[in-house]
Amino acid sequence: MAYGNGRTHTSAYSNAVREIAPQKTEKEIRREKREYVRNAQARVEEKVAAKRKEAKGFSFLQVTVLAASVCTALFMSLFYLNQLSENREIRASIGKLESRYQVLREDNGLLENEQNARIDYDAVYAYATETLGMQNPEKQQVVAYEAKASEYVRNSGVIPND
Repeated sequence: MAYGNGRTHTSAYSNAVREIAPQKTEKEIRREKREYVRNAQARVEEKVAAKRKEAKGFSFLQVTVLAASVCTALFMSLFYLNQLSENREIRASIGKLESRYQVLREDNGLLENEQNARIDYDAVYAYATETLGMQNPEKQQVVAYEAKASEYVRNSGVIPND
């Protein structure tokens, strides 16, 4: 049995009885809580500081990946600019070729007109009829027929005898 003075008493029926812990006052409890909160805040601040210190630096892998990404972006940009330059050069070349083609077509037209102007069709007709003995065909010698539509030209085809 316990007495009010905090000593223990042994009886014949039981072992030693525990002492009753003295009750803490409200003031002590509040002080312990404040101290616990301060200690918890200090531990959290230490962890945050450690994380910040960790986050400040980059790992070797992060730096390597970043450098590779920058190099790749730079290479792709230079390649793109090179392609744009080549594209411009090709377009300029095409423009020059098109203008040259137009000039050549005009020159061909002029040369063709000159050749046609040099031909004396009356002299050709006279040579064919007088020297070679050619004649214009008579009406019954001319045969007209309709050719079937074809996707290609046939060099030798059968002309109907109607």
